[in-house]
Amino acid sequence: MPAKAGRWGWRRSRSALRGDADLIVTMYHDQGQIALKTVAFGENVTVLGGMPVPIVTSSQGTAFDIVGQNKADPSALQHAFDLVVRLAGVGAAWRGEQVPA
Repeated sequence: MPAKAGRWGWRRSRSALRGDADLIVTMYHDQGQIALKTVAFGENVTVLGGMPVPIVTSSQGTAFDIVGQNKADPSALQHAFDLVVRLAGVGAAWRGEQVPA
């Protein structure tokens, strides 16, 4: 569901997370990531396109305020890591390389 940059927001984010979309593409990080963080902070991943290798970022910040307190939730980083491993495998298979199962 295409939308103008200034019109992206809560309604579309919730719609996508309900399963109405498999992917959200935005021109700028702020358009998608900030809206999705309000709905599912530890579940979204940003993928940078057009690069020779897969690059992803999690929705987490640095969380300096909780360093050393065993409070951090690693789920966003786990989602990002799992996705980049899958993307790397797809790229290798596309190049005709053997991909471990």
